This record gives sequence, structure tokens and C-alpha cells, in this order.
Amino acid sequence: MSVASTIFAAHGRPVLLEQFGDAGQVTYTPTGGSAVELTAILGQKEEEEEDGLLGKELHRRRVIKISTDPTSPGGGVADPEVNASVVIGSVEYAIKEIEEGALAVLHLERAGSAERTRPGYRGQ
Repeated sequence: MSVASTIFAAHGRPVLLEQFGDAGQVTYTPTGGSAVELTAILGQKEEEEEDGLLGKELHRRRVIKISTDPTSPGGGVADPEVNASVVIGSVEYAIKEIEEGALAVLHLERAGSAERTRPGYRGQ
């Protein structure tokens, strides 16, 4: 680790999370593990409709940044896992991709049906 990385990890990361992070809204749960409440920098929500096997699927995506230091004031996860669960507010996402660094960048996704009911659909 370079001197600059060491200084950022010790001084910059906590200040960034304190200034731009949302405390108390994010919970990380590894597969088969215990939930950890985190302070995270939340990115914008994105939605994309895609064709799936059973019709249209709505994919909700979001990027968040968390500390990789479990001892930091806002909590952290040393080694986040792909497919672990992240709950933001009351919405649950799965981690699809991770970019490692002093702040781990987690690419989250939530998929569900995009089919809408309409009058007369399926005899209703």
C-alpha cells in the first residue's frame, strides 16, 4: 500500500463517509452470516426493463460505496461478497459486482416482474 493510500485510509475515508454517507439506512448481510449496519455513500437508482423467460423483467440497479475497515466509525466490511444481501431502507438488493479499494464500490441489482395488470387481463 502506498503512503498516499495509507493516509487516505486513515484520514480521508472517515471524513468522506461522515460528510456524504447515509448512516442507519444500509445493512449488509453476507451469505450465511450476520447483518452489519453501515454508513454508505448512496448512488442514484436506475431502472431498466429487459425481456426475461416469463415476460418483461424490471432490473433496479444502484451503486454504493462502503468502508473496507470494519473498525471505522460508520462500520465497514473487509471483504464484501458477490451475491451478499444489501438492504437500503426497506429495499433488498444483491451484490453483482465489487470494485475494491479504500472504499469498496458495490454494484447492486434487484430484479422483479415488470408485467402490469390491466382490465380484462386473464379474464379479470
